[in-house]
Amino acid sequence: MLRQKYRMTDICPPSITRSSCSSLWRALSNGWSKFLQNIAWSVGNGTSIRLFDDVWIPSLGPLYAYTREPHFASLNISITDLVTEEGKWNNTAPETLFTDQAVKHFHNIKCPNPLDGDDRCIWRWTPKQCFDLKNAYTKLAESFWALKQSIWPIIWHLTVPQRIQLFLWMAQQQKLMTNVERCRRNLSNSPSCPICCNHAESILHTLRDCDFPKQVWSKILPEPLVHPFFSMNINQWLPCNLSSNFLHHSLVIPWKLIFASFVWKLWKCRNNYVFNNDGASEAEIIHRSIAWAKCYHSNIPPLTGKPVQLLSTNPRWIAPKPGWFCINVDGSISASSQLGKIGGLVRNTEGDWIVGFTKTTGISNILHTELWALYEGLKLSWDFGFERLVVYSDCRQAVELLNDHMAGSSSLSLVRAIDRIRRRSWITEITWTSREVNRPADRLAKLADPLDFSLRIFNEPPLEVTLLVDNDKSTPLERNPHPSQIKSSRPTGNPKNSLTLILKKDS
Repeated sequence: MLRQKYRMTDICPPSITRSSCSSLWRALSNGWSKFLQNIAWSVGNGTSIRLFDDVWIPSLGPLYAYTREPHFASLNISITDLVTEEGKWNNTAPETLFTDQAVKHFHNIKCPNPLDGDDRCIWRWTPKQCFDLKNAYTKLAESFWALKQSIWPIIWHLTVPQRIQLFLWMAQQQKLMTNVERCRRNLSNSPSCPICCNHAESILHTLRDCDFPKQVWSKILPEPLVHPFFSMNINQWLPCNLSSNFLHHSLVIPWKLIFASFVWKLWKCRNNYVFNNDGASEAEIIHRSIAWAKCYHSNIPPLTGKPVQLLSTNPRWIAPKPGWFCINVDGSISASSQLGKIGGLVRNTEGDWIVGFTKTTGISNILHTELWALYEGLKLSWDFGFERLVVYSDCRQAVELLNDHMAGSSSLSLVRAIDRIRRRSWITEITWTSREVNRPADRLAKLADPLDFSLRIFNEPPLEVTLLVDNDKSTPLERNPHPSQIKSSRPTGNPKNSLTLILKKDS
């Protein structure tokens, strides 16, 4: 509605300012420049994208900053000018125009194709390239955030109540309202400790160096920790003790839980004395702190984080039904170069090798690499004339994206291209499989040459994969379900009519 009202014809104009507009439009135009910094183009037919000035490689930004010669950036050309008559990238042009680093990102972008529809705008910073409010807030506010410190995960992963985690976080930030902090904020005239009245009441003095907490610590501290405990500053003291898994000799509890319990009780004791004039004895502090430390220790769950997915005790490759073929595909990212590598192999119902492939896809993330493996695998299978194909991938996120009924309008160009391939006159089923079953494809992917961005075809299995393929053949093979049980078949025309025709032929 707003586009029609203000006659916006461009998909993503550099400015949307209008001399006469509503308050809503004025607010949008004020933040438009920041919004544009987070937008990129998803390549479709490529006609709307300028090679140097537009952001179409999300991880890099405008490519005029990566040209080999400054005058290249003044050329007004489209990305379609880098496409050959065969519909492939002109591999020599990027190496002439751009730096080596940009070329490695370049090969991760799918070549424009008139059948892929119009180019579209996407959100740059998420793997699915969809707008996410959390991610948008992070991009807007992260420049104002404090620098990340290694102690943060230590505090927030500590198995203690949240109020203690928050207290420890404030202590590390030096935001506890001691008299020193109150004087800094002009809330008090005296920084003196209210208990000993001899020293300024800093956080370290309150929790360790004052006479009362020092006597408490001396009765609970293990002998190996005594010397470093009293010699560290506040920035060393908290991280060192909160990360210590040293087991107390008599309590058999990790020191980090004992320490957290004691500093919390000492702080509460200090506050109770200041506000209620009611202190606690050393024995009482020790007894309560140890009791709570035991409680924290006994409540530690045997498994933390995300639940572990239980795999089959004997995972094995699943053969397709007679008349069907299956392809296993996989992608991997090199830890050193960040280059994506893909591989896949097609087998028949007996487990015989039909064809395999490898390719290096450029600098990428794991989701995009897995999608490249699925795309190249489906293209190769179509070229070989397979009419019924089961596709296995160990990337659950990619499988869900491709089986979604809105895959054809995805913000990811590879998802749209794969969906278009699946709508041809054949039947495909894309299914998740475990990494153990997908080992031949994983091994193939890692064989890809990092210096060669072309597709390499294997009519015979490489020696590194032969043993894995033979092992799959030697195990009892389960048969895939009948096509009538396949939910995600994507033939052209009426899916039900096409499927019925195939079933009749089978019978």
